[in-house]
Amino acid sequence: MHRNQNQQQKAIRLCNPQIDRKNRRPYEWKLLTSSVLNHKNICITGGTGTLGQALIKKALSEYPDLASITIYSRDEMKQYELRQKYPETQYPCFKWVIGDVRDAERLSAKMQHADLVIHAAAM
Repeated sequence: MHRNQNQQQKAIRLCNPQIDRKNRRPYEWKLLTSSVLNHKNICITGGTGTLGQALIKKALSEYPDLASITIYSRDEMKQYELRQKYPETQYPCFKWVIGDVRDAERLSAKMQHADLVIHAAAM
């Protein structure tokens, strides 16, 4: 009987992706989803990667009044592809920077005016 209950609990968890194995709710972006970032400048290192692209999408949907989004990435091809997805005419807040996070001087210069820096770059 105990085993059957355990299987039922697992089935409930599988059907409800909002609950993990330890009955924890997933972290929500609510800390940053108020208007705290509107009219702010954010910089996303590794902005062309999977996590960076998800952050861009989330930022654009949650903060329609961002001052600027600086995408700092070393991948020129992915930057080109993202520029096609987010054309300058529709998204004037985007700034595109080719660079490597290991270049401390360049990274520091580009982060100078950012109100928030999200490091999503891989090494």
